[in-house]
Amino acid sequence: MDVVVIGGSVAGLACALLLEQQGHRCIVLERDRETLPDSPVAAFATWHRPGVPQLRHSHAFLARLRNALRERIPGFYDRLLRAGAEEIGVAELFGPTIDDPTPQPGDDELVMLACRRATFEWALRAEVLSRAGIQIRTGVRVVGFHAVPDPEATAAHRQRIAGVRVAGEEPVRADLVIDASGRHSRAPRWLDRLGLPSPTSERSASGIFYCSRFYRGDPAQGAERRELAIAADFGFLKYAVFHGDAGIFSVTLAASPDDDELSGLRSQAGFETAARLLPQVARFVAGAEPVSRIHTMAGLDNQRRVPVPDAAQGLVLLGDASLHTNPLYGRGCTMAVLHASLLADATSSHGAEPEMEATFARHTERELLPWYRLACSQDRDAIEHSAAYRDGSAEEQTRSDGTLDPKAYMRSLVRRGVLPAMRTDARVARRGFRSFHMLDPPGSMMRDADVMKRILARFRENEASPRSPAPLSRENFVASLAGSE
Repeated sequence: MDVVVIGGSVAGLACALLLEQQGHRCIVLERDRETLPDSPVAAFATWHRPGVPQLRHSHAFLARLRNALRERIPGFYDRLLRAGAEEIGVAELFGPTIDDPTPQPGDDELVMLACRRATFEWALRAEVLSRAGIQIRTGVRVVGFHAVPDPEATAAHRQRIAGVRVAGEEPVRADLVIDASGRHSRAPRWLDRLGLPSPTSERSASGIFYCSRFYRGDPAQGAERRELAIAADFGFLKYAVFHGDAGIFSVTLAASPDDDELSGLRSQAGFETAARLLPQVARFVAGAEPVSRIHTMAGLDNQRRVPVPDAAQGLVLLGDASLHTNPLYGRGCTMAVLHASLLADATSSHGAEPEMEATFARHTERELLPWYRLACSQDRDAIEHSAAYRDGSAEEQTRSDGTLDPKAYMRSLVRRGVLPAMRTDARVARRGFRSFHMLDPPGSMMRDADVMKRILARFRENEASPRSPAPLSRENFVASLAGSE
């Protein structure tokens, strides 16, 4: 069948590759004009992608993504490794305190990728350009859908989407239109103009702005600096360090957009001051060379668009156009490729028949909706916790009636049970890796009786010990940040 993909995003290009492998003919329409740079180095330095504002932000390329690429698009995966992406197995991330560092059965799937988003996109675009069954057109502005009568349609409107309208051109016709244009998709507006039912939409605030900067570290120290978890949440501030390719790593700092006293993180002086106040981050940036400016993003709500039962056939929403979660959790590229794989499976079974879209919707709900709901729940709790820090009540573990606050207890359990256990207990560390890397469904770790026994033992041990002073107080952090301006 003939397929039109709106948007040369990770989801759109991955889907085009998967569908081309099934023998379908794909046209990718990309609004950004600039063509592929000569190398990943040039892509990071100069590739102008207004439609991908996150191109120079930190990214996590999870084990589930790596496994899917190896299995489903091996040609692209090989190209990505040749471009500089590096595999990092779970055992390579164990620190000296782990109880049993020996490899275990199943470790071959517990492998993440160290890579920059620019490198990933460069290799993905290069792979698409190498495929005879895919045409990619840049600088093309899609302005609407092309609808035609469909006498066989069961919906009252009896129309189907049969292509897209492009500025200054005749419609580009297709058996299937895939909207992979991102979280700002215009699909609902275009459907409204045609008098066709548009997806229902829901939003949930992520409650963050975040800033990223890239650094070139000492290649000789690269492997020594790897750790299972280089991240923390202080309630008022979150941070993470991400392994990249070519000896480059990135640091991301995140805070509430309502916390005016932390807005200084957006400046170079404020970012660097903050990075050196965080011991784990300071160890990375000491002696490293900054290779980017500070990149900031905000307004990234969790968002979901759900097709309605009487939707016009011939159109599916893919990737962020369908479902978008807080990027701080590092699941974006993994969910994009997973979503593309689900669509390819549905078309393999049903082609462009109506049952394909129903199958795709069911599988999306099964595979991706739990992660969306988890992100919404985590963000609601984080927003409450951040507000509590600003009003001085964040450390209170009990309610006014003397009962235990379950959310406060869970935060304490993670901080004083889960994370310490992951640094010392290989069984817990592997289970934590599987959870973070989307290899197990949300909540699986907490339902593992043996793992929870180990976590609770470590938690009780830490609770019985004298509490160390907080590594970073909001008061001192704000004062240092203000002094950097």
